[in-house]
Amino acid sequence: MENVVIGGHVGFRFNGDGKFQGVDLTGQELVRGGCVRAVPLANQVSFVGEVRTRPRASKADPGVRRRRTRRRRCSRAINWTAFPRGTFRGAVAGGLTDGAPDFRVLLGYAFHF
Repeated sequence: MENVVIGGHVGFRFNGDGKFQGVDLTGQELVRGGCVRAVPLANQVSFVGEVRTRPRASKADPGVRRRRTRRRRCSRAINWTAFPRGTFRGAVAGGLTDGAPDFRVLLGYAFHF
């Protein structure tokens, strides 16, 4: 277990006000974060566990409807480094709170540069 990687991330999202199909939209500012633990299973394969959280939306306008709960989810993934410059990831995720999706299947490819 000496090669276990533990990490974290913080992200920011700034959505402006706008209009979509004739409906006025009020933007949100969000801060999100999470923690990750990656465990190598073989030379090119690793198991990844991740927990993510996204707090309630915030906006200066008091008329904005906010989410009642934070969105938290937990995911388990397998990373396969198939090429020297790329990794495939397959994951399943489940919501830990009412505000998060109940279940998700995620497939992705990351290009390393």
